[in-house]
Amino acid sequence: MENLEDIYELSPMQQGMLFHTLYTPASEIYFEQLQCILSGQFNYSAFQKAWDKVINRHSVLRSSFYWEEIEKPLQMVSKQVEIPWKQLNWQHLTTDEQQQKLEEFLVSDRQEGFALEQAPLMRFTVIKLTEKTYQFIWSHHHILFDGWSMQIILKEVLDVYTAIQNQTNLQLSPAPVYREYIEWLQQQDIPTAKQFWRQKLQEFETPNDLGLGIYQQQKTEKIYHEQYFQFSSKLTEELQSIARKHHLTLNSLVQGAWSLLISRYSREKDIVFGATVSGRQPVLANIDAMVGLLINTIPMRIKIDDQQALITWLQDIQTQAIEQEQYSYLSLAEIQQESDILPGMSLFTSVVVFENYPVDSNYQNVEKLLELSNLSCFERTNYPLTVVINPGSQLRGRFIYDSGIFEQQTIMRMIGHLQNLLTQMSANLQQNLHQLSLLSLEAEQEIIQLENHQNNENIKYECVHILFEEQVEKIPDRIALVYKEKQLTYRELNNHANQLAHYLKSLGVKPETKVGICVERSLEMVIGILAILKAGGAYVILDPAYPPERLTFMLEDTQTSILITQTSLQKQLKINSKTIINFDTDWTIISQHSQENLPNIVNIENLAYIIYTSGSTGTPKGTEVPHRSLIGFMFGVDYIKLDEKQIWLQHSSTSWDALTLELWPPLLYGGKCVIYPDRIPSPESLINIIQAEKINTLFLTTALFNLIIDTNPQGLLGVKQLVTGGEKISLDHVQRALEILPETQIVNGYGPSECTVFTCCYPIPNQIAENITSIPIGKPIGDRKVYILDDNLQRVTIGIPGELYVGGKSVARGYLNQPNLTHEKFIFNPFIDGETLYKTGDLVRRLADGNLEFISRIDNQVKIRGIRIEPSEIEAALIQYSQIKQVVVIVREDQPGNKILVAYLVTDNNSIDQQELRNYLKQNLPDYMIPTAFLCLEKLPLTPNGKINHRALPIPNHSQRNLQIEFVAPQTSTEQELANIWSEVLNLKQIGINDNFFEIGGHSLLATKIISRLKETFNIDFYLRYLFEHPTIAELAQKITEQQIQQTENDDLAAILAEVDQLSEEEITQQLSS
Repeated sequence: MENLEDIYELSPMQQGMLFHTLYTPASEIYFEQLQCILSGQFNYSAFQKAWDKVINRHSVLRSSFYWEEIEKPLQMVSKQVEIPWKQLNWQHLTTDEQQQKLEEFLVSDRQEGFALEQAPLMRFTVIKLTEKTYQFIWSHHHILFDGWSMQIILKEVLDVYTAIQNQTNLQLSPAPVYREYIEWLQQQDIPTAKQFWRQKLQEFETPNDLGLGIYQQQKTEKIYHEQYFQFSSKLTEELQSIARKHHLTLNSLVQGAWSLLISRYSREKDIVFGATVSGRQPVLANIDAMVGLLINTIPMRIKIDDQQALITWLQDIQTQAIEQEQYSYLSLAEIQQESDILPGMSLFTSVVVFENYPVDSNYQNVEKLLELSNLSCFERTNYPLTVVINPGSQLRGRFIYDSGIFEQQTIMRMIGHLQNLLTQMSANLQQNLHQLSLLSLEAEQEIIQLENHQNNENIKYECVHILFEEQVEKIPDRIALVYKEKQLTYRELNNHANQLAHYLKSLGVKPETKVGICVERSLEMVIGILAILKAGGAYVILDPAYPPERLTFMLEDTQTSILITQTSLQKQLKINSKTIINFDTDWTIISQHSQENLPNIVNIENLAYIIYTSGSTGTPKGTEVPHRSLIGFMFGVDYIKLDEKQIWLQHSSTSWDALTLELWPPLLYGGKCVIYPDRIPSPESLINIIQAEKINTLFLTTALFNLIIDTNPQGLLGVKQLVTGGEKISLDHVQRALEILPETQIVNGYGPSECTVFTCCYPIPNQIAENITSIPIGKPIGDRKVYILDDNLQRVTIGIPGELYVGGKSVARGYLNQPNLTHEKFIFNPFIDGETLYKTGDLVRRLADGNLEFISRIDNQVKIRGIRIEPSEIEAALIQYSQIKQVVVIVREDQPGNKILVAYLVTDNNSIDQQELRNYLKQNLPDYMIPTAFLCLEKLPLTPNGKINHRALPIPNHSQRNLQIEFVAPQTSTEQELANIWSEVLNLKQIGINDNFFEIGGHSLLATKIISRLKETFNIDFYLRYLFEHPTIAELAQKITEQQIQQTENDDLAAILAEVDQLSEEEITQQLSS
């Protein structure tokens, strides 16, 4: 302890650096290396002495740090320290060899690091490069001092060095002691500062992540890179001039530009980033000459009002900076505690350091005895991105970034965007914020080319039925449709459709007439659809699987006066005052009409069909699709090969536009369409029909694709083109599919129903890059135009998230009978007069190669198993239930790949009969919209600003059964076996024999897994529909027993018949006579 000069506490910034250094001891965090070239009259001994004198002068340079077994960490100042010096001679090496060796040395030096409890926390290296030039490296820990202090130290060292060389006596003014700053900090009003920051950060709950998913990409091992930049003298002069004119600081301009950049990247209007302040309060005497760590990083919260004038906004930023300077002494950790940010998350992800030091940074003393050049400094922080700005005749700086999060090209674009914003600011401070763009004119032209503004003269726009009739003329006797054992040629399909079309026309069908069609998947379904188009009408598909109430709504909404159906379905339809065409009973009349083509009375702008999707208002919305919208996903495209050799399978639900994809490409190219015979496809039955019918072009929803790749991917070996879409595709499943199906071209398709089937497609290459994290949705196809825009309908740049808007002929008319919603979602194209854009609500980014990457929905709309769902529609149905007072419905994916709907309810007595609730919902919603889980809460959790806190909603306990149903344990071995299978598939610990499969987490895809397991376990033929018809273990066990008995009887009969086959006629006669 004899060498101890002083001991005192740490500053808040020092405490933070101590924590992060101890937290990641193997990292290079806060390790700094200053390196430069020394030239002139260099005297190694004199240089050492100069450093010794300056180190002795500033006590903090002799500090070490202690933290173990004490309440607060302390810094201990030693009276004397022995500075490590290393002297090397590399004169014999070439310049390239010297550079390589220097890089190796710097890495090795950083790896050596510092032990914070051992002073000094610095060391020096001098390397002789030539006779008159030396490489100087000053390694130290940032916990000792800041950049301002570094300027003071270097200037003093050069002054002392010159005095030693000239043998003159240099009198330096007394140096202020760092302890004085620590004592001043301890006297500050902490409660007042906390109150200030509490108010400043109120209601800021989520850090801005620059739109790059920082919190999803964090890695334990961080590798930082640096990218230097320098703006032109002209831009720097213009910025300085406009700043002086309006009494602004250059720092305020930079902070404004950075906050706009973050806003555009993150699509947020409430921006927080870190700003480093000097901490040199003028109340402390001679504070500008103090050496130590006085800086602090504090949050800058800047709100973006796009309509605000730039000048007033910048003035507000400067006023705020001045206001919060007086409370900048509070540690960042304490500041964050006053915010609403969740524990464990950083308040911000980027820091701006404006190094505006008041001393000469040239480091050349007047007598030119020793000159410092090529000065650079290696430093690391604990933030993903640090922007260091150095003002001067040319504004320059560097980006220090975590390479695990940011790619170099992303940083280069970011620098360009910062420059663009500053350039626009320097030109005009009177403009509004929304007028500022990240893009240069050149960059915008590049993006315009990627939007698919191509000449589509090679696309033949014609009505769908006319294109079909052209195929009939070319190939009348080729098979068009296959259904079970039946098939129709192009001529036969055309003749039947013509007969029905003539009949429809006799009933008054004309252009824009909406005709409902509610039939099972069959040949008749296609005949009906084609006939409606030939008659000039528009078809409205009514899915027989829908609840009667939903079908009734669709009929009333479309004002359909004519309905085509079948006997088995007619009872579930409310068909007041409607003309009914029943395929089963009316075909005799229909078949008497002409088989000739009808004169075409419609054009491509006439309505082709109406498709219903989930609506945010609580009712489904009907999208009106004209003929022109169907053409561009089939003609003039290169994402898939379409010709007469393609055999498609139509298996998707008839209620969404996958039907359009599976039906029209084969029929308009002369191919074959095979119709799947059941309502719900299982992987096994799909594979069987794919192989039996030699299907070579297939569409699968993402969920079904995943399931087949999990269960029987070899069954797809005959498929040459496999298109998938509906949800974000699993990278893992794609990689497995590529390995197993090397001859299959897999295509990832994306497109909202409002833009007709597909907007973008991505043919997945056979080899996927190792660093890829998601499969893109590709580029616009055919006549589609895609725009990625911000909230001001301005184009966003490559790599930046924005909302996807779709233009071109694929865009539908709008929503039937919903003018307000149509006006909201179908907007005027700001770039092309007279064209409409559809606002998809999807957040995407354009990648460097031009492909688009899907990120998420902007609104609450979701897709589950390929079906688009508005949770608000479910909420609207639930809130009508008498016992429910409040409700929120969300999608959870607590188990990867298993998305479920969960309803959180506030009820009268904090409980509800789930069985009754489900029965109620079944009367109003399709099965896929009924939540898997219902959780009753005393109240819905709220954020500090009164919004529902989705993060705080509890995770459903999927391992527990539905307690509303009385538990009855399995009684037989069959029931026990079933319970075991259900438990494994549904991940439930306890299942009773009366629990309904679909009410305890089951859905159609899991049902296929159950059936597969049943066949394997019980060795019986078992159809998927059996589970839907017998959804409890008790019912299913009985059905299994029946199947086993029947199969045994069949086996016995088969054995008897086999024996009979072995008998001679004489033996058979003898057996019969006996």
